[in-house]
Amino acid sequence: MAHVRLAPGQRALLVLSGLLSDGSTQDVTPGAKLSTSEGLEAAMRSTAVELRAVEPGRSSLLLQAESHETVVTVEVTKLGMTSLVISESADRSRLIATATWEDGVELDVSELVEWHVDGAGVTVDATLGRRGLVGATGDAHVVAELNGLKA
Repeated sequence: MAHVRLAPGQRALLVLSGLLSDGSTQDVTPGAKLSTSEGLEAAMRSTAVELRAVEPGRSSLLLQAESHETVVTVEVTKLGMTSLVISESADRSRLIATATWEDGVELDVSELVEWHVDGAGVTVDATLGRRGLVGATGDAHVVAELNGLKA
């Protein structure tokens, strides 16, 4: 189960990936069905599910693809983010952006940030569902940005 935290009026895009029997993943967003609880609006786009937080509270997004389903818990809060930090995954293949809110809650927001790279030696995948994957042949300065905060 995934957890997303948004401010009222904020939007987020989600991609639904299916794990296949051979271990590979496949984007199953285009064929998915969705339903939401109060306080959240969701719409299917060609390559993603677009969420819009409406009012403070906890909402759920149910996504169904073929015979499988998953629930995304969406917390809509007026609390502001206090920090944004970039770290590396254990295998160094991915950058992880972690946001901290005023109440101390920390969440991985790697799929929500905008990644910026200054330099030719590093690429950071900005493709929805793959954001933060790194390709490196040298050095570069990488910045993650979300809601006016940069790391």
